[in-house]
Amino acid sequence: MFSAHTLKVLDFPNLLDIVAEQAHSPPGKEKVSELTPSSQASRIIQGLKEVEEFLLAEEKGEATNLQELEDITPLLEKIRPYGTALSPKELLRIKNLLSLSDRIKKLWSEKKSIYPRIASKISKLHLLEDLKHHLDEILSPYGKVLDGASTLLAELRGEINTTKRTIKDQLQELLQSQELSKAFQEKTISIRNGRYVLPVKSGSSNRIKGLVQDQSATGSTLYIEPFSVVEGNNKLIKLVKQEEKEINRILIECTNRVRNHRGALTDNLQLLSSLDCIGARARFAIKFKGGIPQVTDREEWHIIEGRHPLLIEQKGIHNTVPLSVNLQKTCQDLTGTEEPCNTLVITGPNTGGKTLALKTMGILALMVQSSIPPTAHRDSVFPVFNGIMADIGDEQSIEQSLSTFSSHVKNIKEILETANSNTLVILDELGAGTDPWEGAPLGMAVLEELHHRRCWCLVSTHHNELKLFAHATPGMKNASVEFDPKSLAPTYKLLVGIPGRSNALIIAEKLGFPTATIQKARDLQKREQGEIENAIQELGEETSKVQKKAEALEKEHQRLLDEIDRLQRERETFLKEQENRATEGRKILSLLHKETKRLSKELKKKRVEDVHNRLRELEKLASTLGEYGEPGEEDEVSPGDQVRVWGLGLEGRVSRLEGDQAEVDTGKMKVLVPKDKLAILENKTQQAQREATHVKKLESSLCTFHYSGESTTSGEINLLGKRVEEAVSLLDRFLDNAYLTGLKEVRIIHGIGTGTLKKAVVKLLSVSPIVESHREASRDQGGAGATIAKLKRT
Repeated sequence: MFSAHTLKVLDFPNLLDIVAEQAHSPPGKEKVSELTPSSQASRIIQGLKEVEEFLLAEEKGEATNLQELEDITPLLEKIRPYGTALSPKELLRIKNLLSLSDRIKKLWSEKKSIYPRIASKISKLHLLEDLKHHLDEILSPYGKVLDGASTLLAELRGEINTTKRTIKDQLQELLQSQELSKAFQEKTISIRNGRYVLPVKSGSSNRIKGLVQDQSATGSTLYIEPFSVVEGNNKLIKLVKQEEKEINRILIECTNRVRNHRGALTDNLQLLSSLDCIGARARFAIKFKGGIPQVTDREEWHIIEGRHPLLIEQKGIHNTVPLSVNLQKTCQDLTGTEEPCNTLVITGPNTGGKTLALKTMGILALMVQSSIPPTAHRDSVFPVFNGIMADIGDEQSIEQSLSTFSSHVKNIKEILETANSNTLVILDELGAGTDPWEGAPLGMAVLEELHHRRCWCLVSTHHNELKLFAHATPGMKNASVEFDPKSLAPTYKLLVGIPGRSNALIIAEKLGFPTATIQKARDLQKREQGEIENAIQELGEETSKVQKKAEALEKEHQRLLDEIDRLQRERETFLKEQENRATEGRKILSLLHKETKRLSKELKKKRVEDVHNRLRELEKLASTLGEYGEPGEEDEVSPGDQVRVWGLGLEGRVSRLEGDQAEVDTGKMKVLVPKDKLAILENKTQQAQREATHVKKLESSLCTFHYSGESTTSGEINLLGKRVEEAVSLLDRFLDNAYLTGLKEVRIIHGIGTGTLKKAVVKLLSVSPIVESHREASRDQGGAGATIAKLKRT
């Protein structure tokens, strides 16, 4: 239900003219002029998505220029009858279309991942490589049939060229003759009637024996064909006719090939025209600040900063006042501040912009349903109407002898016959054109019927009764176009929720109407309609207050949402940091526990000195960990207290105190540690709580684990020249450092020699608790003179 009448009164044809100006080619302009609104949501969305992709291509400088595209439809119609032949120039247009199709298909297919919809559309282009190859073989880039188009043509043209040279040579001899030099008007060779001739002075014609083929306008020059070249000219004319015959045969054959592909060529023309149409809509959106809106299947319609495109064309976007409207049939706002509304009643004075507001909303809807980016903010939301029906303006029909009122009634009758819940109905000056006492009730009845059907209704009116009716009816809202009483001009700003006043008396007074007459009118107005006007005025003032409060609440609501969003992001960042720190802390604690167990095993092997050395390193490690967190509360420990050493996983009894240090006897060894790393073991519950607190502090404070021992970044140790005892001690320390540093594999260089050092290395690697496996190094790593050890990892 998109009648030609509705499209006309909503300025849709004029819009298409503006969009068509953005097309590059005549077929593209024609394609734009064929655009019509659709009621299929999938088709609308597909069209808008294609435009959106083209907009991206324009932004990236990758859009296609289709200025070369020509309309070949007349040529395809011309060759319908069998036996017809296209001229070389016409065949060249077919060839150009195929070349363009090939180029466009390659360009878009290369960027299929970026522009999938357009690439999919263009992938349907027919390349017709055989036909294009044939046209390349017979036509030059300038539309001339090439010599190689056929063997006979090549032979004929060769013989023609030979014959021409012979004739010219013969004529040149005559021109250079001293005896005849004064007989020629000028020493050039001319062609008359397809024959080579010489220009001879009329008074000297008897000196040149031959046939007169032509003469100049003044008669002073005769163009004579000497008898010596008559035979050559006859041969040349015969050869030229044979050439023309062969060319005609070639053209007919080539045209037959084109005829076999008429359907594919038509498809290509339509696809390329469609691409130019998409480009035109995209360039229109750029020029007129259009946006790709959200198309929804919900019953809501939100226009944000909408402008009439024709007004933008006339005044420029900065001189056009935007319009914003929110309509919805069900309450979508959880706060309850937005009431359902599907009928908007716009009131106000004449020339106040009511009709413009209706037309703006109507044409924006038509643009969306024609997949043309509407001239509104891209956050706008549009439903898909199954029809748009409008009755706008003074449409007195002279041909049908209908008055303005009768014409409106006829249009409204058609609307009432077909409108349903998904129809957009636009009625300008509802109830006008007749007695107000009849027009107002009739308008109310029409409006009530359409509203009962749950149509989307946009209505303008002068009648106060309709203003009050809209105010009292759920799902209806009043609106008005703001009017400046000082300048007597509309501001074109639409105020939703505020009914308008006619302002007739104000306008009359400003225009110099007699004061007494104005006062008399006001007195009558108070008696007749004062209550209504006062109610409207009070309603407008109250609505304005509510609207301002709503705007303030909306700003505060948005501020709170932003604050909540900020706090949520900070919370997520904090939790992530805590999780990372806890993970790092757990890794370090696990490492220290394993190292403690390993040292216990070393004690059993009586390697007390090595154990003490390693404990001193672990003490340094524990003190290093403390540098990354805030110091906790110290337990007041005394000799004899049972304590736990945090970070080492050791428990024992305090044997003595030395300043800030305490010696802890674990039963297997004695460890000297800072007192702030000790916790008194009171009972299991308190112990668990205290451990959890300390671990949490350790985890939250650690960012990166730093080990201050010997560097093992090279991943290898050189034991050459070392005694066995010294080498084993160095290797043991090296393995510990490598393990703590996080290396997965190390190389031990021991040389070959007597094999004693190598055996000692292998023995240590075999019993080490941190070595997973070991093997002889490969040739490029040292061969038998080195061993590769793979370290255990958790």
